[in-house]
Order: sequence, then C-alpha cells, then structure tokens
Amino acid sequence: MLGTVQVANGNFYYCLMRKKDSLKILLGSNIKFYRAKHGFTQEDFSERIECDVKYLSDVENGWFYPSSEFLLKVIQVLEVPVALLFTQR
Repeated sequence: MLGTVQVANGNFYYCLMRKKDSLKILLGSNIKFYRAKHGFTQEDFSERIECDVKYLSDVENGWFYPSSEFLLKVIQVLEVPVALLFTQR
C-alpha cells in the first residue's frame, strides 16, 4: 500500500509500504537495540518520542519506514548519530 497514513497521538506518519524489506528491518532492529541499551521499554520510549506504542513496535519490527520527525525524536532521545541506525552492528 503506497501512501498509507498511520495516526498516533494526533501525529501523521507517512509510510511507503507495509511490507518488510532489509532496510526497514535494519533500521527497526537498530532502534530496538539502542532503545534497550538505554534501558527504555517500548512504553517509556514511545512516551518520550510522543508516538503510539503500536507504531513504535511496527517500526522496530520492520513494517514501516518512520517519518523524518519520528527519526529526529529517536536520535535526540537516544543520543546516537542517525548513521548508526542505518549501519549493520
């Protein structure tokens, strides 16, 4: 589905496709890794970045490309360079 809109906490997130691919899986697993490394649960982290827990879970599991706004909040809270989120560990 091209152009799907997910709504979480009143924010709109535009998704390219609801289909897993290697880049979405890499990005999601890295967000999950650094979130856990900082000791955040999905619930804690979703509150900090102001998104729905379900949306965070879908991103971490490689279902969605997150919006640039979402990524900006993630790198600010986790204090990691954006490049790390797109790099194989």
